[in-house]
Amino acid sequence: MRRLAWLDALRGVAAMAVVWWHLGPRAIVDLQELHRHVDVGKSGVVLFFLVSGYVIPMSLERHGDLRKFWVSRVLRLYPAWAVSILLVLAIFATGIQAVPEPITRDPLGVVLGQLSMTQGLLGIPNVVGVYWTLSYEMIFYLIVAGLFGLGLHKRSAWIAVAAAGIALVAGPDLPRDLLTGGTERRYLVAVTVLICLIAVIAAAVDGRRSLVLPASVVGVSMALIPLLNGGQSTARDTWQALLLMAVMFCGTVIYRMHQEQASRLLGAVTLAAVAGCWLAGGWWYLEPGQTRRVWITTLLIAATGFAVGLLLRNRSMPPVAMWLGRISYSVYLLHLPLLVIFTKVLPEINEQRLALRVLALGGFLAIVLTAAHLVFRYVELPAQDLGRRLGGAHKAESQLRLLRGISG
Repeated sequence: MRRLAWLDALRGVAAMAVVWWHLGPRAIVDLQELHRHVDVGKSGVVLFFLVSGYVIPMSLERHGDLRKFWVSRVLRLYPAWAVSILLVLAIFATGIQAVPEPITRDPLGVVLGQLSMTQGLLGIPNVVGVYWTLSYEMIFYLIVAGLFGLGLHKRSAWIAVAAAGIALVAGPDLPRDLLTGGTERRYLVAVTVLICLIAVIAAAVDGRRSLVLPASVVGVSMALIPLLNGGQSTARDTWQALLLMAVMFCGTVIYRMHQEQASRLLGAVTLAAVAGCWLAGGWWYLEPGQTRRVWITTLLIAATGFAVGLLLRNRSMPPVAMWLGRISYSVYLLHLPLLVIFTKVLPEINEQRLALRVLALGGFLAIVLTAAHLVFRYVELPAQDLGRRLGGAHKAESQLRLLRGISG
């Protein structure tokens, strides 16, 4: 749909920002000075979170069906993720890269964490570095779906402000690993979260209100993970994890404003409050210098990018930007494993002449985009089509039950 093309374009921009950031230390040494002040990759991630915050409630509420939502989410996330896992396993098996020590030290925990995609917030190593963001996405899905099941899904503004406010007031005093401190507790929590995820999805698929209500409470309770364990994520501190969650709900607040479910005043106050907490938190709790600058510029760049997308939302987007947006998930998942292969083939690329480096980087980007397009075409699209068919079958089944009830 044309009215959503700007969101695809933003996804494409965000994905390429992350790729650019990861290329820097390995092949674009000239940009290291810039990277001391700006984390383009983290800005891309925050932009992704804003887009998710906008899109996920829209997707859920457009159909008003938790079953269809969870079926589409599972088939959206896991197939391409499985391809990236297989690629990493192939890299390990062929000796292109040795299995990292954190993974060999705790293989069971790694498997349990990856299956629920919450490992990044449970202190469990990521098989691929970028997987940490999937933890925030999955927790966000659980909370949003839970709020919908409880009829509280239009309270996004208060959730965003509460998360940001707690982050600012409590700051470093928030617990870093209250839930998963120690290996045994980490296993217990990882298994519990996986069981909760399966139970929530199963309740949604079943559809009975007696199951959906408790499952929704379980979903909302997953907010305790970033609140009590956020320091286990790449955000490093729990207050940072809470602010990342608040940013996602800011995307939802903007969606509410567009749907006229929230006033412009409430929306503006919410966005200003979260931004203020982000900037003040960085100023108070981070060391002066590079770390503080990067934290502040990360939000400013991401917010500016999203604002530009909003301003252009009624205009036609360049086809290449929309294409990059469609394959952005596969780009995000595949680029780091492919970068491992790239640096193995060309280990001294930074020492080569500029022309050769540009040629090599162009070739690498072509490989990444081609691989992502193939995964999108032959894995993501069929999975999405299956999700639509399953959702359609559910709708037809519901209509048939209704007709039987009327006739009998």
